[in-house]
Amino acid sequence: MQGRFTPHLDQSLPEFQLTPPSIRTNVSLLQPDNLTSQARRDSPAVPLCRGLASARDVLTTLFLVVVNQKEIEMNRTLVNCCLAIAILVLPLQVSGLRVFAQRNDKEPSVKELLKLPGKVVSEAKSDRPSGDLKLTGYRVEELQLPRTVTIEMKGQQVAVDKAWRVTVTGGPFPVRAMPAVIWVDDQIVGIGIENETLSQITAVTFDGSLIREGGVVALSYGEEKDARVRLSQRLQLREGGQQ
Repeated sequence: MQGRFTPHLDQSLPEFQLTPPSIRTNVSLLQPDNLTSQARRDSPAVPLCRGLASARDVLTTLFLVVVNQKEIEMNRTLVNCCLAIAILVLPLQVSGLRVFAQRNDKEPSVKELLKLPGKVVSEAKSDRPSGDLKLTGYRVEELQLPRTVTIEMKGQQVAVDKAWRVTVTGGPFPVRAMPAVIWVDDQIVGIGIENETLSQITAVTFDGSLIREGGVVALSYGEEKDARVRLSQRLQLREGGQQ
C-alpha cells in the first residue's frame, strides 16, 4: 500500500479576523449644530453670508436713494408747476385789478363831461358882442361826477368828484388850425370844443380855484395871452357856487 499523505480534514485551523478596524468619520460638516465656534468662523459659508448681507444692505440703500430722488424730483416738478401757474395767473390777476381800478378811477372823457347835467353857478349875456370873435356871454356850470377820480393837478395826484364846465357864446366861431382856448383871468381853463352850429365853445376844468368871484372870462386861438378876447361881464357866482 502506497503511502499517501492524507490531510485530516477535521484538523482545526487557526481563525483569522479579516474585519478591518472601524474608523469613525464625521460626515455632518454641513450641519451647523455639529460645528464648533471656531469651525463656524473658519467656514467658507460665513464670508458668503456676510457678503450677501452687505449686498442686501447696499441694494436697500440704493433703493431708498432712488426713491428719495424720485420724491425730490416729484417735489421739484410740483414746485415748478406751481411756479409756472403763479407766473401765468398772477399777471392776469394784476391786470384784472388794474382794469378794475382803471374802470373805477378813470377820468371821464370830454364827451361824457359835455353831456353831464350841470348846475349853473354863474351866467352873463350881452347884447353888444365883444371883439372880433363877437362874444356875447358865458355860462359856468358845476358838474357832479358819477365817481371819484384821481387826476394830476399842479404836479400832484388829486382825488376829485366835481368839475366845472365853462361855455362862451357868440360867433359864429371860425374853425382854425389853432385850438380855441378858454381863460379865466390869466389861467387857462382848457381847450374849447365847438358845438355843431359854432355858436358856443366849451371847456372843462377840475380846478375849482379858477372859478372865483370877479374873474374875467376870455377866449383865444392858441395860448398867446395877447390874442385873447375878453368878455366885459365878470364872474358873479350864485349862492353855493365856487369862491
